[in-house]
Amino acid sequence: MIPLPSARELSQRFTGFLFDLDGTLLDSMDAWVKADESFLGRRGFEVTPDYTQFVKTNSVENSALYTIERFGLDMRPEDVIAEWHDFVSDEYAHKIKLKEGAFEFLNLAAEAGITLGAATALDEVNATSALKNNKIFDLFTRVYTLAEHGSSDDITSDKTRPEFYLAAAKACGMEDDPKKIIVFDDVPDALRAAKLAGYAVCGVYDKVGTSEMSELDFCDWSIIKFPVS
Repeated sequence: MIPLPSARELSQRFTGFLFDLDGTLLDSMDAWVKADESFLGRRGFEVTPDYTQFVKTNSVENSALYTIERFGLDMRPEDVIAEWHDFVSDEYAHKIKLKEGAFEFLNLAAEAGITLGAATALDEVNATSALKNNKIFDLFTRVYTLAEHGSSDDITSDKTRPEFYLAAAKACGMEDDPKKIIVFDDVPDALRAAKLAGYAVCGVYDKVGTSEMSELDFCDWSIIKFPVS
């Protein structure tokens, strides 16, 4: 594990931070595990690690299509999404909290003049609800979602592709030089994609997104909690 320097120290080398939300800034993955277990369990299926990996790195729209195809469900994608949304919307609006140290780290970064953006597979409604509930929404220039990036009928449009991070950084008003930007995520495949695009990367441990800290050894930094000084 390589500790992350303070936001003030990082501001001497970097101008932008691009954050994943679920499992990175938001301690939210348990809510999605419960939603998946409830949705699939009622239909006689179990949640598997590879299923979780797919939905963690894809948009809600693509995940709904994948779920229908994988389990042979006689449902429309919008109905799957509505059922998921009913389960988690209250969690995002009122209950889901930030990862340890995230609030302080974000505020220190903003004070140091770093541009903050979100690049997420989460839908815009829940992303906005959670950021507002945790009093950090105004710190971000933009929330860029996978749904915005790719078409809902293309399940290859996911966070394991470098193009997503290049587009997200541009949308969030960050400068063109990837070497000036840090991408924060909890999923190793997503972090590899960001690194391939030329960004510095910080792996944030999450028990759902990352099974072992050693999976983040390739990152420039890897953390369990955000530095607050």
